[in-house]
Amino acid sequence: MNNRTNLEQKKSAKKELRKKQNEEFQKTLNPYNVNLLNIWKKFPKKVLWMFVSAFLYNIAIAVFLKKAATIASGTSSLSQIITFLAPSTEQFYGLFYVLVNLPLMFIFWRKNPRMFMVLTYYWMLFQIIVQLIFIDYNKANPIVKFINESLSIYNPNGKGSYWDPYGKEIIDTKLGTINLTQKGPIWNRATWPVLIYAALGGICEGFASVIAWRQRGSIGGTSVISNYIAYKNKKPVGNVFLIVALCFSSFSTIVIGSLEAAGKISKHPWRSEQFIVRVMGTFVYLFLFTIIVNKFYPKYKKVKIEIYSDKIEWIVEHFKKIGYIHAFNIFYGISGFKHHDLGKIETIALYLEKEYIFEQIKSIDTHAWICTSNIHDLNGHFDTSTVD
Repeated sequence: MNNRTNLEQKKSAKKELRKKQNEEFQKTLNPYNVNLLNIWKKFPKKVLWMFVSAFLYNIAIAVFLKKAATIASGTSSLSQIITFLAPSTEQFYGLFYVLVNLPLMFIFWRKNPRMFMVLTYYWMLFQIIVQLIFIDYNKANPIVKFINESLSIYNPNGKGSYWDPYGKEIIDTKLGTINLTQKGPIWNRATWPVLIYAALGGICEGFASVIAWRQRGSIGGTSVISNYIAYKNKKPVGNVFLIVALCFSSFSTIVIGSLEAAGKISKHPWRSEQFIVRVMGTFVYLFLFTIIVNKFYPKYKKVKIEIYSDKIEWIVEHFKKIGYIHAFNIFYGISGFKHHDLGKIETIALYLEKEYIFEQIKSIDTHAWICTSNIHDLNGHFDTSTVD
């Protein structure tokens, strides 16, 4: 009887411990206590920047990536397959993108930081709204016409024509003739525009993603999975995104390639040499996207900061006042030039915190000498709450 009672008590204690740990974990995920409603009041600028990101993302899709016919990476590949199989739904690609991602958003709602998830929800909402501008209603949208004809990098037959990977072929191999009068979307077997459009699209979408990441949100889809993996392992977001995107791209390349080769996708004639270049363009787009994200948003990159000053104690007190969260060491010595007493603070911080730390130090000692160096490896707990 006593053994049974002890067993039940142990089970109850473990259950209470798990409950307490879960509550503490949820607090760390939502330190600002934000939700879908109060985010407008607490962080209105972040929400507005998500709109800017969504707009830039749609520019990348409509102006560049759609023309390159790149193979979609991430969860967007599912939306692409749907619109390919049902061409009449092409204009609702953005809506399908959101619908495909909703289950993912629900799954990771309690796993990713709440600020990240709330802002990502709004990004997807803005993405649908912005895409309404680029829908070609009855083939009469002047914006779409302007993008196709005036923002084209290659017009094989001059004004009124534009290169399109699925356009009307103007080269007749049997007769050995070229139709030089055809207007509208045309295909002259040139494949280099794919790589140019893919590169421009990767750069544009990369900056759209950087804007979203810097506000602690994302562009949805693969970014939600990538953020969770990066958050758990404290790895560079761009690198994790690339690995996850390549997995999805491999799947969509096989599926879309098979469907096109079998003639199952309407208005997408099978052109083997073009498909190979489109796959290459997809890799170009992904690598440029990754480089931009890692360059402008090195989320978990760490630096060692050394601060030399004769007001070290003042700086230390200021660190305590502003709630500086990282550990630091203090060293005292004599300067080699003037032989004055000198102090040094040595600390490791996130690269994205660097400018803020510099400002705080200079507010105390304008003559402080500061140097930084990159940290390539760190073993042990490190507080990243300022970027999570």
